[in-house]
Amino acid sequence: MRTFFKIFIVLIVLAIIFIVSIPASVIDSNLAKATHEEWRIAETSGTIWQGNGMLMRAPSTLIAPVRWRFELSALLEGAARWRLEGTQETPSLSAILTIRKSGITIEGLKFDVFASSLQSFFPKEVVQMVDGRVEFNSAKLLLNDRNQVGDIQGNWRDASIVLYNTPIALGDVAFLMNANEQGRSGTVRNQGGEVQLEGNFPVDSKGSLKITPHASAPPEVLQLLSTFAHPDVDGAYVLHMQ
Repeated sequence: MRTFFKIFIVLIVLAIIFIVSIPASVIDSNLAKATHEEWRIAETSGTIWQGNGMLMRAPSTLIAPVRWRFELSALLEGAARWRLEGTQETPSLSAILTIRKSGITIEGLKFDVFASSLQSFFPKEVVQMVDGRVEFNSAKLLLNDRNQVGDIQGNWRDASIVLYNTPIALGDVAFLMNANEQGRSGTVRNQGGEVQLEGNFPVDSKGSLKITPHASAPPEVLQLLSTFAHPDVDGAYVLHMQ
């Protein structure tokens, strides 16, 4: 009986050592699997309980360094929770990530990144360059297989874009994205720059982006707008979104 008890204790200790020492690379492999290899955690070190790495969008776009720490108190709620912390001012990512059977909750999201890091999200033949600094904030997001619920507020500071090889200064762009059981909606506005942006994207209808050139807008910007947007009686151009 004593021998069995000793073997049992040894097995328990070995199991604890194994669990505690699970490498951080496991997070990378699971994230890659869940996102069909689109998102990865590169340069991982530490364990799944406490470690750090670099969030990246495959194949080679580095987004932001991140550090994580597992919170044991969440186990009492039947959940797994990690506190994500940025390691520098920009780019930086911080949030509280909680996983339950019902889905994933992201709270207190703060994401600050250089716009150039998001270049890969745009088709190269349309957008040749983006510049400035983008800040995303969200109090709470709920994600599961059926729905995505929550708001994301964003600010694109000193925004500029090269669209179809034409540079356009946008000033400071503010946007709001909302998702609920009915669908997704959003708005976008800006201050300054060479054009005025007014975008509305309702849940139940097609959205539109109204672009009004300022007096400072160069001729090539006006020419570009006339090629892909419809002019209105006020001198603005309206782009209808599908």
